[in-house]
Amino acid sequence: MSGPVSARLRSELAREISQHGIVVWLDRDGHYTRFVDALRQEQLPFQVAAYRDSFLELMLTLEPLGDRATREPLLIHLPGFHEDDVKRGPLLELWLLGRRFRKALPTLIREAAHGAATAEELEARAAALTLEEADAWLAALQQGPTTTLETWLAGLSVLALVDELGRPGDIATAAAAQWPALWRWLERQLGVDQAWCAALGLGHPVNAEITRLAVASWALCVEYVHDLQRLPYEPKLLRLRDLPRPMVSACEELAAHLRAVAPDAYRAVATELEPLLEVERRQARASDLGRIDTFSFEEEQLLVGALDALQEERWAEALAWAEPRLAERSFWTSGAAAWPRRNAWVLVQEAARLGAALSAAGPALEPGPAAFSSLEEATQRYVRDGAAVDRAHRQLLQQRAARLSTQTPQHDRLRGALQLLRDAWRTWADDWSRDLGALMGRVGPLPGEDLQQRHLFEQVVLPEVQRDKRAVAWFLVDALRYELATELVDRLSQEADTQVSLQARLAELPTLTAVGMNALAPVVREGKLHIRIVDGKISGFSAGTFVVDSPAARRRVISDRVGGGPIPWLDLRQVLEAPPGELREAARRPLLVVHSEEIDRAGEHGGGLRTYEAAVGMLVEAWRRLREAGVKTFIFTADHGFLLPDEADPGAQPHGRTSTPSRRHALSTFAADQHNELRVPLADLGYADDDGQHVIFPSSTTVFKTGAPPKDFAHGGPTLQERVIPVLTLSHRRPSGSTAEAFRVEAELLPPIAGMYRLRARVGFAATLALAFTGKARLQLTLDSPDGDDVLPELVDASGGEVTAGGVQLTVDEPCELFFRLSAASERKVQVRLHHTGSATVEPWVSTERLLAPARALRADQAEQNRQTERTDQTEQIVPGPPRRSWLDDLPAMWRPAFEHLERFGDLGEDTLATLLGGPRPARLFALQFDKLAAICPFTIEIRATGGTKRYVRSGGAS
Repeated sequence: MSGPVSARLRSELAREISQHGIVVWLDRDGHYTRFVDALRQEQLPFQVAAYRDSFLELMLTLEPLGDRATREPLLIHLPGFHEDDVKRGPLLELWLLGRRFRKALPTLIREAAHGAATAEELEARAAALTLEEADAWLAALQQGPTTTLETWLAGLSVLALVDELGRPGDIATAAAAQWPALWRWLERQLGVDQAWCAALGLGHPVNAEITRLAVASWALCVEYVHDLQRLPYEPKLLRLRDLPRPMVSACEELAAHLRAVAPDAYRAVATELEPLLEVERRQARASDLGRIDTFSFEEEQLLVGALDALQEERWAEALAWAEPRLAERSFWTSGAAAWPRRNAWVLVQEAARLGAALSAAGPALEPGPAAFSSLEEATQRYVRDGAAVDRAHRQLLQQRAARLSTQTPQHDRLRGALQLLRDAWRTWADDWSRDLGALMGRVGPLPGEDLQQRHLFEQVVLPEVQRDKRAVAWFLVDALRYELATELVDRLSQEADTQVSLQARLAELPTLTAVGMNALAPVVREGKLHIRIVDGKISGFSAGTFVVDSPAARRRVISDRVGGGPIPWLDLRQVLEAPPGELREAARRPLLVVHSEEIDRAGEHGGGLRTYEAAVGMLVEAWRRLREAGVKTFIFTADHGFLLPDEADPGAQPHGRTSTPSRRHALSTFAADQHNELRVPLADLGYADDDGQHVIFPSSTTVFKTGAPPKDFAHGGPTLQERVIPVLTLSHRRPSGSTAEAFRVEAELLPPIAGMYRLRARVGFAATLALAFTGKARLQLTLDSPDGDDVLPELVDASGGEVTAGGVQLTVDEPCELFFRLSAASERKVQVRLHHTGSATVEPWVSTERLLAPARALRADQAEQNRQTERTDQTEQIVPGPPRRSWLDDLPAMWRPAFEHLERFGDLGEDTLATLLGGPRPARLFALQFDKLAAICPFTIEIRATGGTKRYVRSGGAS
């Protein structure tokens, strides 16, 4: 029992026993009895016990082991046994503790003989030999090499041989001279034979090039056939189904190797093969195909099948096809040229997720026959089921805006499928909105105190301030709706020593900044809000002797309630840009407030879909900086949420004159109920000084007709999307305390391609903490610009990383190539920045070179629309933070005077240049380095020759 087949069996048993301790061997056919009896006579590092027609004898064999039988390595051989036999016998305890082992003798022979026998020889012998006969047969086959080529082949793997055949060398030369011997070796390794060359029309494989092509095509076809869920239609592929498993595995390994190390060669072979597989391509159905897209027609057909699944509401099936195409990076959806195909799969995935969320939430707000008795029940229903729908809907719209183009495969069908999902969301949201209106008619529009926005300060914020000896950071985030807060939780909750609590409250109605932000301050008197209405619009609330209707007034009333003087009041940009010392000083106060308008401002001005998650990333970064400054308790909340109506839908609901209502509400002194409207008396909302007025809302998610063009952002109404706000509390047992750099973003700009900018990036270890990280961490990075909020970088693809709605995920210490576009409110040159928005400490990267950001196309009425939005919703402006670092700081000091002159006056002649720089020699050096220096500049500079002299003329806007 020492032949090559027995040796393989010994090795496999030793590995199993080493890993699992107790191994119970079910030898159903009794093929290995003599082998085990021989093992029992040897000195081994494990005990061997065997059943030989008597359980009593076996138990007596195990008895001397005692308790050691459950702790020491042990092999128990049970010939003729099935699992049920063991479960009913006295070995049940050891069976439950141990590892089941089975190995059919034909399988063992095929594995041991792989590379030594052809497929025909294996099939003829494997089922007919005993173990002893197989040892003798395989030993005879494994004779030493007799030629130089055989000697080389004995030391090569199939992968190495294929690589060698692709380049000049001794092996390729010897293979060409001794090709019959080479093909005998290949047939024993992969099952390929010269008949395959004839089937492909390649003729005799007498050179390395033909051999490599034949072997590669064989490997691809074997992988395809064994990945199919049916038999192949193409006759020449049928025999590939009968290959022994070791040969199939070798072919699959070779196909994967070619995709990884020789993608161009792989693509050429696959493309050349497809016409020969016309029957397969024509008959392919998505349900027949497997998990690997060996050929491009498979990926194409799977996309068609996924779109069929979306249309037929088979969400799980569409997801099952999309996720492997993205997670495993199908060959046909990887690389810079394949980004349109990846875009299509991302959209399929997001559409399927929305469909699944809609199906899980159900069409009615009140499920079942039992009606809700309170707004608390409706809110919990939204938190449990509805928020997931709105998150999936938002992410679908974001990905649609970023990825859908005429270059996307199946563009028309995909566009139609996405519109069906958008319509399905609209129907669902309208139904829930009407159900909520009916519930408010039964139980009233105002929930209990624990759910009211007006009591949040007294019930949540003030107790935290009074309990904690360190500062509480209270984030007032304009339009942070509940589902966006769940994304914030996902990013923050993984931090160690962090307790996270996400609760929901209902915003005051109407859901406006002027209502919600001012109601968050302590302005309640005897449970009521004393409302202020100016020129037919709500401006704020009375708080004793003064009116709370601005950030300054809110700061005053909150400071008075906390005591100890004015509290720090920062906008989000100030937190992100302030020196650490200033933040540590603010953290010494009992309460500091961080105000953020990024989400609301982006939504109102048409850039929300591209920036919502980036805004969440900014909140994460601000949290990190404040935690490092010593803050241990954080509270995030909002004034209101928002709706994402379909901008392409021109429908709007009339309500009086178009100048009367705002988009989602109107005030009225008349108690008249109209069709498709919901009327709520201000008194029922717990408002005092209301002058008997009512607030009118659309009963669905539509907007009132105001004369303004449609937008994809709206708030002011009573829907759960607009009204449910988050109350997110984070408590850290100890502050972060680390100011050292753990990681560093390293990047360089590459030449543009296909109208896209390119960036090669890598997250490396910073020297100070490099030894603290041993795993392959993944970090979320955001691409933006330090030159203004209106600059919108649009990430299109990432080769080596994963594009998400909020940026890109990179594996630490692995390179990634990013493809992106730029746009701005007005055309100008801007810098781009790649930075982390999570809890890790990461040094960002900012480009020195400036890239041209074309102006976004604006509708002629956009400016008027923005002004009307600002009047209607009273969007508030916070005092700006400290000035940003000048772009001139990126220039060497000696050249700054020239560019300062150009920025100020727009024109620079050679004489003036020499004067500014100190002489003609520096002016000549300036001319030699001009192209490099101009790349840093935020505007375009033209060189003009006039009268034999050179002039530098500015021709673009500054940032």
